[in-house]
Order: sequence, then structure tokens, then C-alpha cells
Amino acid sequence: MKYVPALRIVLFSAPTLLIIFISFITVTQHSSIQIFFGLFFALISLQLGIIGFSIDRQNRKTAHTLHAKIERVRKDTSRFDYRATTRLGKIEAVLDDLRLEIEPLAKTRSSTVLPYPSAISKRVLFITSNGAGMGHLTRCLAVAIAGREDFSSQFVSLSGAARIVERFGFGVLPYPSHKSTSLSQREWHRRFAIFMHEVIAVNRPDVVIFDGSFVYRGVSDATRHSDTPLIWLRRGLWKEESSTTQLLSSRDFVDAVIAPGDIAEGADIGPLQLADTDHKVEPISLYNTSQARSRDDACRELGLDGGRRNVLIQLGAGNLNDITNLRTAAINAVRKLGLQWEPVVAMSPLAAALADISDLTQIRAYPLAPCLAAFEFGIIASGYNSIHEAIGAGLPCIVIPNDQTLTDNQRLRAEVFADKGYGILADSNDSLEAAVKLLALDPKPFKAPLYDMNGARQAVEIINSILKGN
Repeated sequence: MKYVPALRIVLFSAPTLLIIFISFITVTQHSSIQIFFGLFFALISLQLGIIGFSIDRQNRKTAHTLHAKIERVRKDTSRFDYRATTRLGKIEAVLDDLRLEIEPLAKTRSSTVLPYPSAISKRVLFITSNGAGMGHLTRCLAVAIAGREDFSSQFVSLSGAARIVERFGFGVLPYPSHKSTSLSQREWHRRFAIFMHEVIAVNRPDVVIFDGSFVYRGVSDATRHSDTPLIWLRRGLWKEESSTTQLLSSRDFVDAVIAPGDIAEGADIGPLQLADTDHKVEPISLYNTSQARSRDDACRELGLDGGRRNVLIQLGAGNLNDITNLRTAAINAVRKLGLQWEPVVAMSPLAAALADISDLTQIRAYPLAPCLAAFEFGIIASGYNSIHEAIGAGLPCIVIPNDQTLTDNQRLRAEVFADKGYGILADSNDSLEAAVKLLALDPKPFKAPLYDMNGARQAVEIINSILKGN
């Protein structure tokens, strides 16, 4: 094919040569023989030109056809690759399901055995998601304590403070949250599902209770496989932009939903208004008036000077938002009140100690609720537990909402708390300092009446009824 360009030049030049020759003989005198051979040569050249044109046209058509065939082959190959990839994905999903069935039976590890006592026959397994604070774990702990005489409770938790339940006599299997690992979402969920199948197969709980904003597939699949009732302990007051995927289909993967009460539930217009709820109970809290300490006993237990006017500063773990500036502003606002006032920073079990503020009183007590009488008033985040513990103990508070939470509508809870006269909402340094001065003058008008929140006990009764029917 390397001679094709030269051949094209010769063939396509034939008509031109013919025209030149005819023009030449019309203006010159030649013999008939010369004219004959000239015409013969010209006709041959013309024929070669026609043949060359046909050959080139055919070559172009052939090349176009070959390009079209190559393109079709490429597309067919691409479609085949896509179909093959899709089918392989389906096969992998089936293998994952088979692995969930087989692996727990193939390797029952002693590390998944929980210390269920034999004295109480009914077993309840509490599972808590990670969360940014202690809310999920604390709510489940309150129910487990309230039901201590009714059933045996153990825990599986993704919280970084999971082992804190051991202080109360409960066993726990900590499991690393997805954020604490380098695993992909798919791989983490696959491993957690295998873990949950194994835990339930080994410990055989009669009821599983999950507290979190999204029920993991590993939990729902494991309970369905073992025919174990699954209860969703679902905190209220979700933000309007929260995902409603599971809210609208909870019947597909849980057997019952228990909704703890919330001070702001009457003002809630979020997605939970569309969700199914089987049981509503009062707010669930670790606070109990029968266990509340006197002011002197509370100060002594916390290591505080009972002769000073202590102000609680409890703004959470700071996992979702940077609370450094707010906390510093709160400390400075209290110190400006005078030497008799003492800012006391309550550190979350999930947070590190503060080293950047000198002469600062820090406490790390859990639960803090029984000792709230040690404080004149509080400066707190408007999370579920903090707000309801303060209401139960009658502690006036300045509340600061965390707007960075994923689902919890802390701003609405803070607004309702303030509207009910239990405290003051502050969301800037200036409003915080003004609120501190106001409460320091006289906190009594903001004191909520003491009362027990029976939500934990009510949840126990619901669990008992499900246990009896199981």
C-alpha cells in the first residue's frame, strides 16, 4: 500500500494529460500516424484515470466500512464489560449474604460472649450508634437501669465511651465506628453485619433495642435471621432536612418504635410527623429525684468548694462544632461576676482535658445529673440529655444550641426551653454575657418544678410486654 499515493497522482493526472495532448495537436501539424498514436495514448490515459477514480472511491468506502465495524466492536465490548461488571456485583452481593449465613457458624469467638447472668432468664441487648455525644448510650443506660429487676441487659456500642456502662454492672462489646476506621462504607457495613450475626447467634437475646438515627443493615438482618424482635428507640425532634428513608419504611425492618418524649415535641413540624410510632413515653433521663444529692453532698462528691457560687459549663464533646470560643466566653463571663463565682467546666467522657486555661476547675463525672444541686445555674448545650436532666433537677440554664448536628434540632429545643421560662437562649458572646448577669442576679424565676421523668420505666413496661409475647 505504500505505492498508493504515487499511483493516485498518475491516475488522476491522465485526464489532464489528455486535454493537453488534444490542445497540442489542434495547433500543430503532424502526420496521421502521430495523431493516431497520440489519440491512442490519450484514450489509454483517460481509461486509467477512470479506473483510478473507481479504485479510490472503493478504497474510501472500504475504509469507512472498516471504521464503522471497529466502532461497533468497541461499543459491543463496552456493553459487555458493563453487563459483566453488573453481574459480578450481583454475584458479590449474593456471596456477602451467604458469608453472613456461614461465617458466624464457622467461627464462634469467645470475644463475642456477653456476661448474661443465669439468674434472670430474659435477655435484652442494647445497641447504640456512635453519635457526636453520649445521648444514645445514656438513653439506653437509663432504660437498662430501670429494667434491672425485669431482664438482664448487655450492650454493643460504637461510642468511644462504650465501656462506661461497665460502671453500672453491664457488659459491653465495643465496636469501632466507620469514622474511626479507614474502611469503605461497604466494607465496614459488611464486617459489622458479620459481627452482629455472630453476637446474636452466640448470646441469643430475647429482644434487641437499637438507639440511633439510622438502623444499620447488620442489625436488622441479624435480628430477622434469628427471629429476634427489634425495637427502635428513636429520639424525636429531627431537623426538616433529615433523611426520611427509614422513617417512612420502619415497618420493613423493626418490630416496634419507642419514641422518648421531648420538651419541644409540641412545636415539632419536622419529618417525624410522617413517621410511624408504636409507643410514646415521657422523656428518658438518668435523673431521678430519689437519687438526687443535696447541695453539700453534691459539692463534696464533685470536689467543689461549697462556700463558692458554682456555675456549670457543659457544652458537649465538641465533635461536631468548635466549642472553644464559646466555652472561653462562658468562663470569662462567670469570672467577671466576682471572686465568689466559680466557673466549673464539666468535661464529656469523650473529650480531652483542657490545658489552655489556667486555674480552671474541671470535673469529669458521669452521670452528672444526681449532682446538679451543686450549681447556681448552668450554661449548657441544648442536647436531649442535658436539657431534660436540667428540667428534672430544676436547674436554671443558659442554653446554647449546636446547629451543626445532623438530625437533632437543638435550636427548636432551646427556644421552647426558654419560652417555658426555664432559662435563656444565647447564641452569641454578647447575649451570653448578658444572660449570665441576669441569672446571677436571681436564678429562682427560671427554676423548673422538680419532677421525675418516667420515660425509662415506661419503656421497660413496653419491653416486658414484647418479651411476654416472644
